[in-house]
Amino acid sequence: MKKKIMVSLIISILLVPLVMGSFAIAEEHNDIDVANESAYLMRLIKEAEVTGNQGLKEWALEQGKKYGIYLGINGRKISVEASGEGIWIMPGKRDLDPHIFGTPQEPNHINILPVDQRMVSEDGESFTTTKMPGPFSNNVVEIDNGYFDLYVEDNTILDNPNSNDKATLEAVFYGPNGENEYKVVVNKILPVGPEHTFFGGVGTDVYIHGDTNIGEPLLPKLWNYTAVWGIGDLYINDEMVDNSRLVHLMVGQRVRNENYELGFDVAMPDELEIHIVLPPTKIVDGMPTDSPVPTGVMLPNDQQQPFIHVNYYENINITGNRFLE
Repeated sequence: MKKKIMVSLIISILLVPLVMGSFAIAEEHNDIDVANESAYLMRLIKEAEVTGNQGLKEWALEQGKKYGIYLGINGRKISVEASGEGIWIMPGKRDLDPHIFGTPQEPNHINILPVDQRMVSEDGESFTTTKMPGPFSNNVVEIDNGYFDLYVEDNTILDNPNSNDKATLEAVFYGPNGENEYKVVVNKILPVGPEHTFFGGVGTDVYIHGDTNIGEPLLPKLWNYTAVWGIGDLYINDEMVDNSRLVHLMVGQRVRNENYELGFDVAMPDELEIHIVLPPTKIVDGMPTDSPVPTGVMLPNDQQQPFIHVNYYENINITGNRFLE
């Protein structure tokens, strides 16, 4: 154990000048790489926690504050409430940002969205939309959301199967027919992400999506005051229809404009938007497993909508976040 701590301490000492240099170069050229620098900072914080180097940890956190690229801090407790109208997102094609997905000649993110799942312009020079409909479309239905009640504790910075993060959620909203009442209940976090970090289950004050390599790049990069990856139950008209669903929650900058249209950038950075996403995924024996959500919403192809993506916009109140107090 002493040997492991000593090795970690040496690594920490060696990393400090390298990382400080990278930040200095980035500042000089006004070019901060959010995803890469965030990874550096999280690595430093982890090394600092292993070695007990509080000075290193404080320096890394200060750099995050300075550049606004990573500000997750242990022990943060946040409550979020909302009520009123919102939107239910129906399946539809999503426009493809060339900055994120590249061109047919030089495609990017082919592991997430293979080239054969993209539409191409007539001249063959650019990608246009996804080939198949998905949960990030501009095909939306305005609904009465009911209410949203979330409480989180961000006690663990990085993914860890023994994460001390906590999250509880009860959210009620109506479906696109305006009749069926849906309820999502979450009492358990998912502490480790299979493909990217889940920040131990709860992330606070972090950028995700877009070009961050955290979450779907089909959404613009946005600042999240809190983001949650949890395991939840789904009720329709007070009857539990499924359990152990993967639930992703975001409370952050508003990416859709006043007409609920989704572009390539954050539409209203000073306004709030809440996302509840139940992808077609269940957690079975601790692992994500393909499983359509039993939404009961029938599509023109006589199939059920296999996911839920709902946004809240009204009466959003956040307590416990230093940027909003």
